[in-house]
Amino acid sequence: MILAACAAIGPVPEIVGAQARESMGLFDYKVFVDCTVRNTGKGGNIMVEAELNKGGFWKKEETIFLDAGNTRKVTFTFSEITFLGGGITSGNIRCGARPR
Repeated sequence: MILAACAAIGPVPEIVGAQARESMGLFDYKVFVDCTVRNTGKGGNIMVEAELNKGGFWKKEETIFLDAGNTRKVTFTFSEITFLGGGITSGNIRCGARPR
């Protein structure tokens, strides 16, 4: 009942997937965090955020518009990180989403 009431008000975001992948070039190292969000409410703006804790802590966020019932992957690029922080398995990621 509460979920139905929230859906009538606006978007109801739900994280349905989170993964990290690395990219290493000659002089640069990046970690990409993919957050997949589904909107189970009405269409509207959703704030998607990603956190990376790997030799330091970084947080990024982006506002997207997502129609009702749709799913979208949002990719965040963390180029602040260094390779010396360790491989992907040495860190933690978290994705979150909320109505905006």
